Amino acid sequence: MKFFIDNQEVDRQVDNVMKKLRLHMNGETSHQMSQRGIIYRTNYGVGIPHLKEIAAQLPVSYALAERLWYREIRETMILAAMIVPHQQMTIEKCQDWVRMVTNMDLVERTTPFLFGKLEAAPALAKIWLDSDEPWLVHLGCYTLGWSVYYAQTCTSHQMDDFVNLILMWKNDTLAEYAKSISFVIRKFIRLTKKSSKMLDQFIEKLSESDLKQLLITVEEIRTELEFVRD
Repeated sequence: MKFFIDNQEVDRQVDNVMKKLRLHMNGETSHQMSQRGIIYRTNYGVGIPHLKEIAAQLPVSYALAERLWYREIRETMILAAMIVPHQQMTIEKCQDWVRMVTNMDLVERTTPFLFGKLEAAPALAKIWLDSDEPWLVHLGCYTLGWSVYYAQTCTSHQMDDFVNLILMWKNDTLAEYAKSISFVIRKFIRLTKKSSKMLDQFIEKLSESDLKQLLITVEEIRTELEFVRD
C-alpha cells in the first residue's frame, strides 16, 4: 500500500470522483467480467464512455492521478491513465505504476490513454517485452502497438525487430501472447502496408502449429495484409 501526504484539495477531488463513479456503477457488468476471469480488488463496471465524461471534468494532475491509480479500483486506475500529465510519467514512474497491472482489461484500457502515448513508449515496450511477468509482456505488446499508431511512422526494420524477438519464443509462449502479438503486427502492417521476409517466416511458423490461438493469429495477420493491399 502506498501512503500519501495529506492534501485536502486532492482528497476532495477523489471523493468527488468516487461519488460520480457510484452513480454509473453496473453490478451486472462487473459480475460478467469476474466470470471471464477479469479480477480487480474493486470493479464498479462503469463503461469507458462514462469514464471519459468524468475525466473531461477533472484537472490534468499527477497528484490526483497518482491517488486514483493506487486506489486499485478498475475505474480510478483507468481515470488516472486518462488525466495524468504525460511529461511527468518517467520510465521509473511507469515501472512503479505497472506493478498494479494484473489483468488484460487494464492492459487494453490504459495503453491507448497513457503508455502508448508516451515519448518513452518504445523504450518501455522493450523493457516489458523482456520481462518474465506475463502482464508486462502483454503491456509491452500493446504499448508498442499504440506507439506505432500514434506516431504514424514506422519501418519494416522496426517490424522485423519485433518479429525477430518473438520468433525465438516457443509455440506455447506464442499462444499465451497470441492476441497481443496479433495486435502489434497488425498496427505495423497498417502503416507499412506490406509484409517482409521475416514476417512471412513467422506466419509460416505459426501455420505449421496445431494450436488454435496461433492459427487465429495467422488468419488475422493475413486478413490485415489483404486489407492494406486492397
